[in-house]
Amino acid sequence: MQLPLVLSILAGLCCCIGAAPVSNLNQSLPASDGSNRCVWLLNSGSSITRFSSMPGGGWDNLRNKDMGLVADLSFTDCALSDDGMYVLPKNVILYPRKESNIEVMSEVIDHFSNYTSSLSVSINLEASGKIAAFRIGGKLSNEFQQVKKVAVQNKLDIGRSQLRYRLYSSKLQPDFKLSAALTNRLTEVMNALVNNQTKLARYLSDLIVRDFGTHVITSVEAGGILEKLDFFNSRSIDDSNFMQNKFSAAASFSFLRFFSSNISIGVSVTNEEVTKYKNSIRKMILRTSGGPVLGSNPKLDDWIKSLHENLVPIDRNGEPLYSVVNRRSLPNLPMTHMLKLRKEIEDAVMRYYKANTVKGCLDPNSRNFDPIANTAGQCEAPGTNFSFAGVYQQCWESNPRAGFNLCSGAGSGVLLNPITGGTRCPVGYEPVKLLSTVGRNSKRCWKTKHCTSWFIWCVHHEERTQCVDSYTVLTAYWCTARRTSKLISNPGMFYAGAYAADGRFLNDITQSKECPEHFRPYKVGRDIYLCLSMDLSRASRGRIPFAGFFSCDSGNPLSETSGGLDAPKHCPKEFSQVTLDTVDGCAIMQCVKGRSGLAQIQVRRPPFEEPDYELVEHPVT
Repeated sequence: MQLPLVLSILAGLCCCIGAAPVSNLNQSLPASDGSNRCVWLLNSGSSITRFSSMPGGGWDNLRNKDMGLVADLSFTDCALSDDGMYVLPKNVILYPRKESNIEVMSEVIDHFSNYTSSLSVSINLEASGKIAAFRIGGKLSNEFQQVKKVAVQNKLDIGRSQLRYRLYSSKLQPDFKLSAALTNRLTEVMNALVNNQTKLARYLSDLIVRDFGTHVITSVEAGGILEKLDFFNSRSIDDSNFMQNKFSAAASFSFLRFFSSNISIGVSVTNEEVTKYKNSIRKMILRTSGGPVLGSNPKLDDWIKSLHENLVPIDRNGEPLYSVVNRRSLPNLPMTHMLKLRKEIEDAVMRYYKANTVKGCLDPNSRNFDPIANTAGQCEAPGTNFSFAGVYQQCWESNPRAGFNLCSGAGSGVLLNPITGGTRCPVGYEPVKLLSTVGRNSKRCWKTKHCTSWFIWCVHHEERTQCVDSYTVLTAYWCTARRTSKLISNPGMFYAGAYAADGRFLNDITQSKECPEHFRPYKVGRDIYLCLSMDLSRASRGRIPFAGFFSCDSGNPLSETSGGLDAPKHCPKEFSQVTLDTVDGCAIMQCVKGRSGLAQIQVRRPPFEEPDYELVEHPVT
């Protein structure tokens, strides 16, 4: 339930009403001293300065962070704002607000998942409305995690009051030129694609998302915000009429009085109603963006007077990063290459989103509530058999005649199921593919002599080099009993999360590259360690309720609801869907629940895999 109360106060600042675009300057001519006019304007001793709240930058829409520059915002050619206050690049257009627009708004946020940042609400919501995967926009930001933690741990509702003062709107012109840094990065990806280096292309695309974000900012609202978050106990208010009709008004009144403002909110509230609102508050967070630093006795008038000297972005809008890969930004690239490049960057953006999407129960009152989940899943389901009987990994060598014996000895990657002692499942269980990846490789070369000229016998020899190579493919399986199987009293093994050897993701329980007590690490793939235990008595306290794995090419039999041939690629209803890792571009998901002790999600940042420069990519048959 959201109960917004919005007040707009309009006061003319200039003789003209309405927004006006910038006036372009002829910057092709140098200044009188022969220098670039853009530089001359900035160094002329006038009050003209660079406008700081500009679009064109990259944006990490999961963490709400500014990233590397996407558009070319160089000042080799520039424009002057219509009010004569700012110099900005020619491909940015600035609309000064010819009227002050102060918005005072109060709202009740009935669920922590509905909370959005005041500084990026437009790009978070617009992105989520276009593509389903983008619905976790802003959910990994420090601001969201802080608000969520307070609301969940204390079982409180959220009330937000804010004052927004918009002074400028800056917009990026269409068909803008890309920055040199991004253009160079895109060229590297395209070269890898042309040379069929798919792993390298995937790695370089991940680096682009890491450094430039998921979106490009196309417009910015500049001004300032005063914001007050009140965490209150709605259960302490037994007056439903007050909650429905007067709560937001009381919040706005209390907010304005906090800043010694005499602005009227247009809705009458009594002192008793304001007191009732204040008495329900258990915690308060005050934030300011833009303007001067507030003292112990903050006053709204003082803040507004100094705001013009301290403008900040108070809202942003943008497009997915891969949208900048087009014919206008890369005119010399053939269409077929451009489409491949765009798809590669799009896949990298989606990998980042998918790696950080946790689907689970969002109801704090449910026994299956997952505080780490950021996408709604089912909370309740009937009890079923989720027996798990370990993992094993097989090794296949591409050229066994080469004599390298890569699938033998230490480092081969072979993993025996700790229950059976072999590469098989116990009786009553079936193997399900977990992952498949290239393991190690080896190459041996030697020199030979070949006769190139004969006269009865060989009169000329030529030395040649011959080589033989081989590589391995590692395929891991996990063992499960189907949900329709007769319940087995011995569940086999307990699961307690996983970690990567290089630390790209840590164990959820230990928050380190270690397993909990009474659990041992079992290596699958090249460097993923699953924490498992057969000590069912002592390890029960540290285990995570577990209901299987699935990936882009393997389903989860424990999610079956009917006797279909193909296992569905999702988790059982009451389990959370969490990314384990990404292997060769394929996301591997784990189905877990009961993680109430966890405080905050681990942000998984690209790149998710190394390019494996030393491995020769062979088709596996």
